[in-house]
Amino acid sequence: ELHYNCQDCQTSTNEDIMNIVYPNNLSEIYIPIDLKGDTLGVVFKAKHKDENAIIFWHINDEFYTSTKNIHEQSFTLPKGKYKLTLIDNKGNSINRNFIILSEH
Repeated sequence: ELHYNCQDCQTSTNEDIMNIVYPNNLSEIYIPIDLKGDTLGVVFKAKHKDENAIIFWHINDEFYTSTKNIHEQSFTLPKGKYKLTLIDNKGNSINRNFIILSEH
């Protein structure tokens, strides 16, 4: 279920307010591993015009976390197709589709 902490807001898409820096739309991503063979997370990044905005992070319509000020979040996901949706505390939303190919 999509989550954002805004009552009486209308959800709209507006890249002038909020932007996903990474991943790009339709990115094909390999999950990195370190020298010991441990799986690392992929860091997704967003920016927002309002420095006090709260961004709610969703993957495949499931709420994961929220960020304020620094909008970066690490994810470790299995192979598959995904949709990242970000919704701010005013109801603005943006999304990206991406594919996790495998660990690399």
